[in-house]
Amino acid sequence: TVYASFGGLMMALTADKQFIGDLEMDMKIYLLAKNVDIEIT
Repeated sequence: TVYASFGGLMMALTADKQFIGDLEMDMKIYLLAKNVDIEIT
């Protein structure tokens, strides 16, 4: 698990080590988010 702060918004990123293993402290990362409407029944 990697914890990242985006302007005060703290996010926990959990993934396999092969995807986040190369991240280092103070490394710039970018977030692409999409709003998805789902219906929960």
